[in-house]
Amino acid sequence: MQEYLDTYEDIKVDIDGQLQQQQSLGDSSQMSSNFNDTSAVSPQRMKQEYLSNTNVFPYILEGSMISPDGSITVGMGNSPPGVRNNSANGSGNRGYILDNPPSDGSSGTIQQSPPELANQTQALGPSTGSGMPTAPAKNPKFMKMRPCDECRRRKSGCIMADGSNTCLTCQVNGIACTFIEGPRSRKRNTSSTAKDANFGSASNNNSANASGDSSNANKRAKINTTVTEIAAEPAAEQSRYINPVQDYASIRGHSLLKKTLGLQYPKSAVYVGDTSVYDNVLLDSGNFDKKDEAELPGNISLRRAGPGAVFILSTDDGPQESVEDVDEIEKLTTPYGKQLIDLYFRTVHPYFPVLDKDVFLEKYSRTHREFVPCLLAAVYILALKWWYYDVNLSSLPKPDITAKLYQLAVESFHKVCGHPKIPVVQAGILLVQCKPSDDRHWLICSQVVPCAERIGLGLDCQNWKVPKWERGLRKRLAWAVYLLDKWLSLIEAQPSHISDNYWLVAKLTPDDFASKSSRQDGDDSTSGASSAAETPIPEDSITSPVLSTDQPGQVFIEMITLSQIVNEIIDTLFTYKSKALIRDTEEILEVAKPIQIKLRRWYLGLPESLQINSAKPRQLSAHGGLHLAYFGAEITLHRRIIRSLTKDSPQELTEVCREAGKARLLAAMEFVRGLRPEHMQSFWHFSASANFALIGSFAALLFVTATTKDEQAFYRSEITEYMWRLRVLNGFGEMAAALRQLGITMSRIPGLKSPDIQAAY
Repeated sequence: MQEYLDTYEDIKVDIDGQLQQQQSLGDSSQMSSNFNDTSAVSPQRMKQEYLSNTNVFPYILEGSMISPDGSITVGMGNSPPGVRNNSANGSGNRGYILDNPPSDGSSGTIQQSPPELANQTQALGPSTGSGMPTAPAKNPKFMKMRPCDECRRRKSGCIMADGSNTCLTCQVNGIACTFIEGPRSRKRNTSSTAKDANFGSASNNNSANASGDSSNANKRAKINTTVTEIAAEPAAEQSRYINPVQDYASIRGHSLLKKTLGLQYPKSAVYVGDTSVYDNVLLDSGNFDKKDEAELPGNISLRRAGPGAVFILSTDDGPQESVEDVDEIEKLTTPYGKQLIDLYFRTVHPYFPVLDKDVFLEKYSRTHREFVPCLLAAVYILALKWWYYDVNLSSLPKPDITAKLYQLAVESFHKVCGHPKIPVVQAGILLVQCKPSDDRHWLICSQVVPCAERIGLGLDCQNWKVPKWERGLRKRLAWAVYLLDKWLSLIEAQPSHISDNYWLVAKLTPDDFASKSSRQDGDDSTSGASSAAETPIPEDSITSPVLSTDQPGQVFIEMITLSQIVNEIIDTLFTYKSKALIRDTEEILEVAKPIQIKLRRWYLGLPESLQINSAKPRQLSAHGGLHLAYFGAEITLHRRIIRSLTKDSPQELTEVCREAGKARLLAAMEFVRGLRPEHMQSFWHFSASANFALIGSFAALLFVTATTKDEQAFYRSEITEYMWRLRVLNGFGEMAAALRQLGITMSRIPGLKSPDIQAAY
């Protein structure tokens, strides 16, 4: 609505001038008969009526036209209070004339002097639903009854600049002025009044008649929101239902997205590989413009990002369906969307920086429609976990929308995977993070990795001609995909998708985590987009969490290093080939020893700020997930060793291996016992539930392979204690998922079917 006012101020002088000219064209008697009071159609009154949001407002929006007798007819539906039906005026058009007098004492009937004002209207273009001119169209009868698509969504007047085919609103926002969509319509609630139902029916019928195609109108009615539903929302929420920017390069003023490669909407940028039919040398032989782009036949174009890095840009299909999906997601979180996003960047982003905070907030400040639905839903789902840790949200009941959001997110993700881009990869990674345990994780990973490969995330982008923030984001996102693939490969016992031969991503540096305040590139700036999210958390609040003071990306970088060691464990000891070739325990120990040394060096080399006991009271710490991942890697390594032991193995070797395994198990269990609320209520990597379960599974392995009854009794006692610990912490999502997994495993072990152990799970 505010955008309408801005547009209104720009054209106010022109409208006033037209009215004065109109008054000078006819004699006073004629003007008196046709204009009972010039204030009846003054710009000021138009503004007041728009702002008043009375019951007349939805009827005016739905469609207006100038009748042959000079009256401005509006509404095309049931007559609102104080409005006279004009269907019998002999014009042949159904509509209404405002009869209720305005507060200033002037007549409420809006009429025009047909000859003169009609000429002015024709000079500016056909009439829209608000009586304002708009662009010419193939179907003038239909076009003059309605505003353009953008103004219809904004509920604002559609006013054409003189000599232009684009209205002022579309010009200001740098978007196309189109007349594609029909009247917005959606199912009514059963509690809707008969009057609302009649209005919606009349609106749809008239739209269908005007377009000459009732079937198309009915189809549009199924996928669009009704005018009255959006008009009933607060003005701040109405302003969010606008078309996303079609070309970020056309945004006025500063924007981080002007030169982006992987976040263009609605375009996909696919990397052209060396063995592709589109040979890089051939593509490079042609001319590129100043933006390093070139047009190709078939509505596609090329973008040269750097030496040997050429991308094919193509426009995505199905944007309208995506808009409907993201609208539904946003409605579920209204009016808490912005607060949830701020909460996400306080609790998740510092430890798992797969998004660019400034870019995300810049896009959201314009409209939620700039996001792929699955990404926005995933952010909301993760933020909802910390609902009661926000000083404002904690006093409100938490909405029960997580399951619905997750369903919409997964459905949307499968739809958009065919259009690989950075947001799709981000969404897939966060979707896995949303649920501690889900059978669909490996399937999602199997879609994320190809998407990442298609957009060239495995390449070194250090010298590419893209914004600096995007180079940092690409590196962070690439390593996040690496994390996803390697840990899910371990958890699901499936072959990894990523080969080191196709991985050239450089190590992360502090510059790759640069915030807005440290960016120096002129095109990497944006005004005021992230100020709200960077507001300090009140220290006197007992509900707001205080984040640990780790260096930016410190936990993330260490997790990447650990994941590289995990990859070595899998490739060396758990591939089909390695299991077939390396069977003897001594051979396994020889191969495992250097990996074991790497693990110990990594653990001992952690900075003091990342030690598990470094957490302070009232300070959320994600160090627990990092240490748990280490114990998961250690246990995975020792599982291979313990399973290789047989009755024929030398007794001394067996004792040494089992003692080493016992030491790792007890250390892991002691770690779990020492977890504090500051750890458990913070961010945990998606592998946490599986790693908690691995500890119990390894204890069960030592139990079933025990060589003495005393050893068996010892491990049985440890298992009982560990399962009870998980049971006590069942409210913690990751442990609840681990408990479910262990319950299935333990039920298969004869010696662990006793009531005390079963009661634990």
